Amino acid sequence: GGLSDVKLVFDGRLANAYMLYIDDNYIGQAYNYEHNMGSVSLSIPIKSISTGDHIVTIISSCLGIHNGIANQQPASAQDQKGLVGKVSIIDSNNNILIDLSGNTFKHYMGTTGEVLNVGSNGTNSVKWNQQTNLLQGLTWYRTSFTTPTSRELEKEH
Repeated sequence: GGLSDVKLVFDGRLANAYMLYIDDNYIGQAYNYEHNMGSVSLSIPIKSISTGDHIVTIISSCLGIHNGIANQQPASAQDQKGLVGKVSIIDSNNNILIDLSGNTFKHYMGTTGEVLNVGSNGTNSVKWNQQTNLLQGLTWYRTSFTTPTSRELEKEH
């Protein structure tokens, strides 16, 4: 028994990407790249889920911060990120089969780079592990680039 051809529907913030795992198995992803303040309803298809207890993990990644708020304003005025409302599993007729909204979803800020002082010490101060399992659903990429000076930009125009 179980459910098939259902989807996870949730309220999240604009300019966020979300990856869904059920029992540590990658299911799918959804994203919105509109750089503005506000919420959006997103969905991720679930082919099937067996009857029983499951661990639902939703990883949220910020794709940008709305720049329309002055930095000197208090934190309460800053844009939220991640899940901000209902989380449900629905069928093809949009009937709510399981309401997960009352469950505990925790939001952890990604400040590891600040703690490791990567901005000052550079990426060589971080231990990078070689990927060993090519079937993992989550892949991190890193790159480096040189930002042009204002003079270099002026020369182009």
